[in-house]
Amino acid sequence: MIDVALYLRKARRAGNFSVELIAADLEARLRKDVTLRVVRSPFLSGGVFKRLGTMLHAALCVRARLLHVVGDINFAVLFARRRRVVLTMLDCVFLRDTRGMKRRVLKLLWLDLPLRSAGAVVTISHAMAAEIRRESGLALPQMTVIPVAIAREFQARPKVFDAARPRILQVGTASNKNVMRLAEALAGVPCKLTIVGVIDLALRETLARGNVEFEQFDRLEFAALVEQYEKTDVVAFVSTYEGFGMPVIEAQTVERVVVAGDIPVLREVAGEGAAFAPVADVAEIRAAFLRVIGDAAWREALIAKGRENARRFAPEAIAAQYLAVYRAMLGGG
Repeated sequence: MIDVALYLRKARRAGNFSVELIAADLEARLRKDVTLRVVRSPFLSGGVFKRLGTMLHAALCVRARLLHVVGDINFAVLFARRRRVVLTMLDCVFLRDTRGMKRRVLKLLWLDLPLRSAGAVVTISHAMAAEIRRESGLALPQMTVIPVAIAREFQARPKVFDAARPRILQVGTASNKNVMRLAEALAGVPCKLTIVGVIDLALRETLARGNVEFEQFDRLEFAALVEQYEKTDVVAFVSTYEGFGMPVIEAQTVERVVVAGDIPVLREVAGEGAAFAPVADVAEIRAAFLRVIGDAAWREALIAKGRENARRFAPEAIAAQYLAVYRAMLGGG
């Protein structure tokens, strides 16, 4: 049996909702070949000393043949022995909107040094792989692209579309999720918007000014989140930046129509199963929503294409790709 510790950041009250579920799914699907246990850093990712504590904890306190670091704590690999480290790099969002010395420090600790410290580097999309190579300037021939698997809890749940007042689901409220433009685009559109994530006063005021009916949850337990997908009519994901874009695949699996941002990674992940809109153009985002609400034939075609596309992310196939990485690290593949 291959002994793997899947190392994750300490959970925050409000944060990502899907990606870290890779842990439970890998454990379930690889248990015949891999003893996989989830280990969380005891320290939040904030400040020099807490991050140093994460590095030391990962290197000195985690007993496993392989240390597999996932999430936005790439620096956790820095003190570990290279030949036992697998690093899944989700995105380079830490380099966006930063300049000067801060950007140089982030690039060093989250990108350059982790890439040199890992025995195997995995990323979750070809668009992300290209960005990592571009930002790092490294050839990285050992980098492997393995998409994120869809969690088994997401199943096809056909629903009669409510064209009179559709429910629209937005998962995540970080700046890259583009929720302010989404709110502006939905002004005056008869709908009910469900937002999962913390929202600020400016967004509340924009929603009120546009007379957008909405409900908001800071964070949902996973079962409750799945239920929101099943209750909704449209999933909104007009992000300006993503490493992958799990809500797109989750929506396609549940058989809901998606309005997505027209950026390379979402084109890659969604295939032909989404309505795309330029992320900076509120009018075009609005037009995409109005069309999926009003054009039943187009909407059903997108749902059918999404259903087919989601099969690419079958958990069994994703788990097999990680098993190949683990075996190669140990000289067995």
